[in-house]
Amino acid sequence: MKVHLITPNLSIDDHTDRFIRDRIHGMLDHLEERIRSAVVYLADHNGPKGGVDTECRIHVRLHPSGSVVLRDRAPTVQEAVSRAANNLKPTLVRTLERRCPRRGTKG
Repeated sequence: MKVHLITPNLSIDDHTDRFIRDRIHGMLDHLEERIRSAVVYLADHNGPKGGVDTECRIHVRLHPSGSVVLRDRAPTVQEAVSRAANNLKPTLVRTLERRCPRRGTKG
């Protein structure tokens, strides 16, 4: 699975790029057959002023249809990615379980 990075107003070095891709792959690898694509959008809303302004939005398109979008803000790129990624796995599992309830359960 390929992870696409979109960073319109941020410069991402190779180390940060690897960190982001490894973090997202770590959360999605076990669900890879159910995922069509993953896009990570990063933006710095305040520029050099600082503050809690780095937004990470992760958009996962599911197979055969549907999607999940998670968003978080933090002072740094790594922290924003980590916080959004931490919520990614449980959110995807919940979404996929709702689509295909387990056999033998009522509902």
